[in-house]
Amino acid sequence: MKIEELRESWQKFVGMYEDELFHKDAKPRNCINRAVEELGRDNVVELLATVTLLHRHDGRISDANKTFCEAVQVNPAAVATDRNNAFIYVNPSIDSIHPAHLNQMLNILRKG
Repeated sequence: MKIEELRESWQKFVGMYEDELFHKDAKPRNCINRAVEELGRDNVVELLATVTLLHRHDGRISDANKTFCEAVQVNPAAVATDRNNAFIYVNPSIDSIHPAHLNQMLNILRKG
């Protein structure tokens, strides 16, 4: 995806995540199911892979999920760790979802 598409998709995804987070029957699977339905599975995989690759040194994301994300074709400009990466400055922040929750959602995507 282009940077702007990633930014828009991230905004939508975080909105879905927050909707689910405050629901009394909150489950990561519900968020993923809704995101896949609204954004498409390939886009959700690319989006979460991009965010994960920017957090690749975070120990709260499993090695299996990091390996999964490294195999996904992402926009190289979106995972650059320099100040010119417009995706890093997205609002809401790429840190809006706790890495442990991101890891749970990646498990669901990876395992189907």
